[in-house]
Amino acid sequence: SLSIKAKNILEDPLFKEVLSEFDSETGLIALKILVELEKGEESEYFDWFKLFPKTLNLPLFWSDKDIQLAQKSSTLNFLGLKEDIADDYVWLSSNFFNLPYFDDKREKFSEEMYKWAVGTALSRSFFVEGSLHLTPLVDFANHENVSLASDGVSLEKSGARLQSLLEMGNLKKMVDLSDNSQQKALENNIKMNLGREPKSSGLGILGGKGVRLVAHRDYSIGEEFLICYGPKGAAAYLEEHGFVPIGDGGGGIAGAEIQLSLDENDRFVEDKEDILEMQNLLPSNAFDLLPYGTPDIELIQYARLICLEGTDVFLLEAVFRNDVWGFMKLPVSLQNEERANKLIVKTCAECLDRMEFSFDEDEEILQNEKSTEIQVMCARVRMGERLALEHTMNFFVSDSSALDQKEYYQARRLRELNLDIPLDESEYDLGGRGVSGRDAGKELDW
Repeated sequence: SLSIKAKNILEDPLFKEVLSEFDSETGLIALKILVELEKGEESEYFDWFKLFPKTLNLPLFWSDKDIQLAQKSSTLNFLGLKEDIADDYVWLSSNFFNLPYFDDKREKFSEEMYKWAVGTALSRSFFVEGSLHLTPLVDFANHENVSLASDGVSLEKSGARLQSLLEMGNLKKMVDLSDNSQQKALENNIKMNLGREPKSSGLGILGGKGVRLVAHRDYSIGEEFLICYGPKGAAAYLEEHGFVPIGDGGGGIAGAEIQLSLDENDRFVEDKEDILEMQNLLPSNAFDLLPYGTPDIELIQYARLICLEGTDVFLLEAVFRNDVWGFMKLPVSLQNEERANKLIVKTCAECLDRMEFSFDEDEEILQNEKSTEIQVMCARVRMGERLALEHTMNFFVSDSSALDQKEYYQARRLRELNLDIPLDESEYDLGGRGVSGRDAGKELDW
């Protein structure tokens, strides 16, 4: 198979010897591209790779001025990718490109070439069955601008900000985000869009597996076949593909990303790190936000855990270690819930404060014919992320106004143990003969 993925790359002795611990699938595919390009016509990939564009319009290759504009337009760290590539190249120079194989080839493996190869792999690869694949023909398929209206979802007009965001994608109708039925239609539309992505499939009588594209609608003869590049926010589309999709991006209206981190000065930071490690989470984690619906439960769990303090820290005891992450799915205490909500609201507010353009200024940019393509794309990113951040803030501000209506851990445990109602006279042990009453003889698990 000509399909390239990290697992197959590491079967090559040249890569396996040094790169078995290299944790970047994109980086591995980039290195494979460079190695095969250096072989020229001797490579089985030559006819395919020679068609790759030599220049890429990705933020990775933008001027410092433009990349700073992108940086101030999103919660995504656009500079991070550039820095990671530079760091990787330093490591590769000392651990991979110094192998005898590269002795007379080093000029073809410069940092600029590696950066181009990473951009190529980033913009042309797809996740299939949890693994990144670069597959011939599939990588030439263009993205289809998917919108809610184009899929026949019945929508009603809503607030002006959401109106402006969707109108820039040529949508005429709106989602009323307070309407649960319309929110459900939106979520169903997202699931349907996932079917437009490349999928793994058996190859019939030929055996084995391949990457399969399935049309979600009828196509006319000569019409271009389009696919969905996946459910991700506008900023991720811009970073990985160099454009901001019109409509919902094939997986929900553009969202934002916020970062929550443990406080290094927290007395119980090591206990919390251990709990997070058991869930394969880091002390600092990014969470996706969307401008509709209930926020990700993992975001709420994470905020509750890192805000545990005072009398709630008994949950960090070793006896609860395997269960505490599950406990965080439900409110712990009024004080903890208040702190967790404030943390998320504060984080969203700080992200909004870093955006230098207002909503009205972004509208002017979109309407101004003199605006550059980069200015327009960054304005679209800001508008989408602003909606997601504001929705998340409003959700937790509203939630904080009803904290006294929630059931917290202690009340929940008492109810589960049937200890939340007064005892009657028959349940008292007046003779000093030990435990009696409704739970006599029963081991109590607190």
